[in-house]
Amino acid sequence: MTAPILLGWIALGMIVQLVLGMAISVRTRGASHAPIESDRTAQAAWPGLRTFRVVARHFEDASHSQCSFLLAPVNGETLPAFKPGQLLTFVIPFSTAGDDGTDASVEQVTRNYSLSDASRADSYRITVKRARPPLDKPDAPAGIVSNYLHDHAAVGTLLDASAESRPQM
Repeated sequence: MTAPILLGWIALGMIVQLVLGMAISVRTRGASHAPIESDRTAQAAWPGLRTFRVVARHFEDASHSQCSFLLAPVNGETLPAFKPGQLLTFVIPFSTAGDDGTDASVEQVTRNYSLSDASRADSYRITVKRARPPLDKPDAPAGIVSNYLHDHAAVGTLLDASAESRPQM
């Protein structure tokens, strides 16, 4: 084989590669690169607050310092599939007593808790660690929301949650 023939074959191979590359580029330019999602995943998170009912609770350890809560929407609608690292923001109303012992006002406290189980269409699960005062500051207040959930959120309790992160108050 002579050098001019070899160069001809190389040139032909380069032209074929160039044409194929251009064809692939034109074909994929209009294609969407977004991942294919199920109908549940494609749903947008709900706006504002949504009311959930505690349908089950389970302590994760013998010392009862970590409790998981299974939460189902009160309206029974399907929940959007969660994404890893997703959290719910809970808004818990607390009454503050006046000087005479009567309820003076209702304060809302928000806390964010990560979802702690695989996605289900009918419920979410969170796991909450009971927050105690720091060892070096035993007079400091304990975690108000984590302790409320541990002590008062029984099966049937209603909790308001948002799918949007909010600053904790």
